[in-house]
Amino acid sequence: MVAVVVSQANSCSYCVDAHSAALKMMGFPREKILQLLDDVNSADISPAYKTLLNLAIKATREPHKISESEFQQLRDLGYSDANFVEFISVVDLFTSFNKFLDALQVEIDFPQV
Repeated sequence: MVAVVVSQANSCSYCVDAHSAALKMMGFPREKILQLLDDVNSADISPAYKTLLNLAIKATREPHKISESEFQQLRDLGYSDANFVEFISVVDLFTSFNKFLDALQVEIDFPQV
């Protein structure tokens, strides 16, 4: 889910399609994937996932605007500061792949969700 929302935030259509297909292969219903792409807050996922995914989007678009209260929301969900560092590393990794594939103008070569 993180890969899908980060790729959506970066407008990387190849990665959105690839990660959506991966989610579908993991058993996520197509409707839930489309909900994630449309609006994380309206998606049929837990509030904890919504918090994480919204933070992934913010870290992608406005990383300098992440507040201490947002860090605290994660702590309240049971995440440590080390978990947050790992999470941001994952967001950064997907952003890097998005930029790499966009720069190479890679075309989708498999069925879309």
